[in-house]
This record gives sequence, structure tokens and C-alpha cells, in this order.
Amino acid sequence: MEQLMLARAGKWRSLLFEDSSKEMIPLVVFGAGMFGKDNVKLKGHRCGVVGKLFKTLKKRGAEDHLIVVTIDEFKISKICSFCSSDDVNIISTSGFKGCSVLTCKQCRKVWQRDMNAAND
Repeated sequence: MEQLMLARAGKWRSLLFEDSSKEMIPLVVFGAGMFGKDNVKLKGHRCGVVGKLFKTLKKRGAEDHLIVVTIDEFKISKICSFCSSDDVNIISTSGFKGCSVLTCKQCRKVWQRDMNAAND
């Protein structure tokens, strides 16, 4: 019994939230691609909570607890975030599967696809 108590004492537990900085407000970025798809199945699961989640986030945003921003996700990873050109090609690399490395023909930059989309 004593070993069980010692094992439980060493478990991870979350710390209490300390609101030490009043000027820091969370930013929530909500993709516009999911609007109007509450009855659509994605990977076999219904997406019915999208509307409720967005309403709740907007309500919290109106109370100045957070900032909610919607973005258009159309072609965001296919446009160069440095020169805004849409002439981006996929580089096939050895050791990496998929299409995660891009190059821009205009500015000759090489991008990791997710970093390019985040910068956009």
C-alpha cells in the first residue's frame, strides 16, 4: 500500500493557472473552411460542434477574454509567404515522405510547407 501511495505522489498534475500578466490575451485562429459543415461527415465523424465552438469563442471574445480571428485557408500552403507568388513547386527529397518541401520559382526560396503556411 505504501508503494502505491509513493507512485501516486510522483504523478504529473497540472498547475493552477496564475494570471500574472493581465496584458496577455490568447489569440484563437479559426479556419473558415469548416463553416456550414455541421452535418458533413469527415473521416466518419460528424462535425456538429463547429458552430457551437465558434459561437462560444466569439462570446468569449466579446467579453475581452480572447481574440478570435477567422482566416481563409484556400491555397495558403501553395503561395510563397515571402513574395506572394503562386509559382511554388514541390521538391522531392530522399528520406522524407510526402510533399513537405517547396521551392518558389520567383524568389528562389526553399520552404517547409507548414512553415510557409504559418507565415502566410
